[in-house]
Amino acid sequence: MDPARFVFLDETATTTAITKRYGRSPSDQRLVAAVPHGHWRTTTLIAGLGQTGIIAPLVLDGPMTGVACHAYVEQFLTPVLAPGDVVVLDNLAAHKVDGVRQAIAAAAASTCRERSGAEFRASGGTVFGFQSWVALPTRAGGNRSGFPVPRCH
Repeated sequence: MDPARFVFLDETATTTAITKRYGRSPSDQRLVAAVPHGHWRTTTLIAGLGQTGIIAPLVLDGPMTGVACHAYVEQFLTPVLAPGDVVVLDNLAAHKVDGVRQAIAAAAASTCRERSGAEFRASGGTVFGFQSWVALPTRAGGNRSGFPVPRCH
């Protein structure tokens, strides 16, 4: 497996509701500070991470849902995928909706899932275990013996 062919799909989210209600100031002064008074909803960033950097970034005004993930894959991710690319999806429910894997397959790419929770805990619990496997130089004979092989379809 060529590491340059892997694209890791990941997302992160934040909300303005997480503003701290308390702060620090000198003991003889009252703390006065501005806080963002946003829309109090979630803002989500989703993007693909390949060996050359971030591809197809998108910021959503709301949480990652199955409909949003399917639309992102069809409209933003698949146009930049090359035939033979492998898209690595985590176990987020939004990645498992009908049409996501089919849209990736229609772009002549394949999908690969990250390990399940039990497999994650046994391997250190992060995607970095999988990404480290991809980054490993192949040993003599072209294998990465001693390291788990990803499950791709």
